[in-house]
Amino acid sequence: MLEPAGYGGAISFGPNTRNFADITRRLLDAHCAVRGQDEDQLQTFVQRCLTDVPAADALGRSAKSVVEQHRGATDRTVTAIANLIGFSASAQRQAA
Repeated sequence: MLEPAGYGGAISFGPNTRNFADITRRLLDAHCAVRGQDEDQLQTFVQRCLTDVPAADALGRSAKSVVEQHRGATDRTVTAIANLIGFSASAQRQAA
């Protein structure tokens, strides 16, 4: 779901998202994704996206915004770890 969200796609997913609990929570909390419980709800979502393009675009733009807010997390994590162990940022870049 991150990839289509990052491209600004309208996002829908099923009820079994335990492996992606954090991102599904973030998308749902931001009201930029729809969790369907069954095939009928998925069909309704797809039909709505096809007939209400502005609504689908709004979902997609919101989903992209959520993803963009979290870009750079890896770099921030590496920097934080490097700071904890006393490894300078310039040495860190040279090592990479």
